[in-house]
Formats: sequence, C-alpha cells, structure tokens
Amino acid sequence: MVILRPGFEAFHPAMLAAIGSSALFAGALSLSRGLANADGAFSTYFSSVVITSIVTLPLALPVWAMPSGALTWFAVAVVVSMSALRGVADIQAYRLADAAILTPITYLRLVLIGIGAWLLFAEGIDGATWIGATIIVAATLYIARREAALRKGTP
Repeated sequence: MVILRPGFEAFHPAMLAAIGSSALFAGALSLSRGLANADGAFSTYFSSVVITSIVTLPLALPVWAMPSGALTWFAVAVVVSMSALRGVADIQAYRLADAAILTPITYLRLVLIGIGAWLLFAEGIDGATWIGATIIVAATLYIARREAALRKGTP
C-alpha cells in the first residue's frame, strides 16, 4: 500500500490490478502445495495455465495482435519457456520446503525487478518505494525468524 501511495496519487485501475495480482499469486502458491502433492508440479502448473487462459482469453481477444519478426518470436519463446520453468520450480519448491523458508528468498524478486527497471528503462526508485520495500523485507524476515523459533519450540 505504501508503494501504491493511496491518497497521494490519482487513482488508477492498475493499482487494484497490482493488489489483486499479489493476492491471487499468494493464493495460488498456497493452493499449489496440496495440488502438487496429489498431481505433481508439472500437472499443477499446466492446469493453472489452462485456467488462466480460459479466464483471460476473452479479455485479450479484442486487442490481440500476433508478433511479427523472428527476433520477436524468439523473445516470446524465451519468455514463455523461462516463465514455465519458473512456475514449475516455484510449485516444486513450495511442495518440498516450508513457505517460511522460501518466502524471504522470493522477495529477492523485488530487488531484481528494481535493478532491471533501472538498467533497462532508467527508472529511479523513489522514497515511497524504498519505504514499502523495506516494510515488506522486514516483515518477511520477522515472520521467517518467528516461524523458525516456533518450530524449535521457543516463543
């Protein structure tokens, strides 16, 4: 919420999309553990892709444009294959390891996205983003330490 700056910036529907996306991603990872134990990581990932396609295809069709050019197709192929690899790896990781251990590692994405935005698009990181990122990282580290202490039996 700090990064979105509610009340300081004009409202944009993308703000709701960001919050909804985060909530749905967290829910999907939570559900994937049980599904992956029953069906395997690849099957769980494939079914999530099918469901996502069914839900989003009606929204995408009106503005759909096929890529043109070999370089664009290559880039699409790389993005799709790496995304699939990451999706299956995420599901497998949450299937085998405790979420309290994995979540701090997952927030490394924040750092990598920030570095990528800076390198590729010359985007700067403003104060609100630093504050929001610090809150997220601190909360995650606190939860990870608390969960580790609870597993050891120390309050």
